[in-house]
Amino acid sequence: MNNKLYYPDSPLPRAVLEKKYASSEEIVQILAEWAYENHFELVIRKNDKDRRVHLRCKFEGNSTPKDITDRQKRRKSVKADCPFILKITYSKKAPDEDFKWKALEQDCSKNKNAHNHSLTLEECQLLPRAKKFLIGSDTIY
Repeated sequence: MNNKLYYPDSPLPRAVLEKKYASSEEIVQILAEWAYENHFELVIRKNDKDRRVHLRCKFEGNSTPKDITDRQKRRKSVKADCPFILKITYSKKAPDEDFKWKALEQDCSKNKNAHNHSLTLEECQLLPRAKKFLIGSDTIY
């Protein structure tokens, strides 16, 4: 896309990074809500059920162009090779037996807390999950 980097309007709260969670699903839900409030969507890219979960921006990766005769639909890909990633890990050494999942601090040196696409409500509305929530909403024109 371009070399400009975009950051969420509200950064990930420090409390989310410092707190430990009972399950990976619990923290994924919290992070997904935060992402939606900041106009992007998170998807699971790596899931080692008992060790780690990597969440990436829905716009990560590159599209693979297909031959026009092989395509079933004529729509553009949303892939933009976005570098944004959030990592969640399981700690076997955590003192509390019930709360061992934790979100890791993002690596700013590699721009892993930045996006290479704009984070606007209009762009967010193009995503399938957002469309589902907007049916019947006043924001649809």
